[in-house]
Amino acid sequence: MAEINHFEYGWITPALSYALSVLGSVLGLVCAGRIRTAGTAGQRAWWGLLAAWALGGTAIWAMHFMAMLGFAVDGTRIRYDVPLTVASTAIAVVAVGIGLAIVGTGRLNPVRWSVGLRARSTLGQPGTPFPSRREMPPR
Repeated sequence: MAEINHFEYGWITPALSYALSVLGSVLGLVCAGRIRTAGTAGQRAWWGLLAAWALGGTAIWAMHFMAMLGFAVDGTRIRYDVPLTVASTAIAVVAVGIGLAIVGTGRLNPVRWSVGLRARSTLGQPGTPFPSRREMPPR
């Protein structure tokens, strides 16, 4: 059975992953705060887009992708399916954008929010296909 290594490159990938999450969260919250002070609908949309990109694209997606780069399986080459990976990025950004719109308008529905983030994970995981055979260890 192949050995799984979650820290192929040491602590650098989890540390960078955490830093991306913090950076994306701070930037996203700053941009989201600017939505309220924007003077026009176009400015609100622009700040909303930037907030969704920072939160969904950096704080969520890039953080997970950086962590995945540190994952390895002995004897297996891990490749990424580019279309599925791009789609998972878009879904994360759109889900956060919808969430920001819901919160901003006061029509909060947690089901809508969780469905979008779940879809991102559902596409992101198959976006990393590699040949494997799953076996349960004997007890």
